[in-house]
Amino acid sequence: MNFISEMYEKLHKADAENYKFSVQVFENAAVLLEGHKGLVSLSQDEIKVKLIKGSVTILGSDLFICYISKTELCITGNISGVNYS
Repeated sequence: MNFISEMYEKLHKADAENYKFSVQVFENAAVLLEGHKGLVSLSQDEIKVKLIKGSVTILGSDLFICYISKTELCITGNISGVNYS
């Protein structure tokens, strides 16, 4: 492998890591989101979370943030939808 190919591969891997996120929904009662970059808006019916590229909106009722850290977020309530934009 030549120098340019090595650098391209390293940069591509680093770039992919920067955009990595996951959303897990547990029986419409909780959402675990990993890789967030902060909250955009917050209400009992909608929580919008910023990602490096785009955002995720959790829809439902009685939504509550039960855990938040620098990269993880757990939301509980009656989850009716998850929208990525």
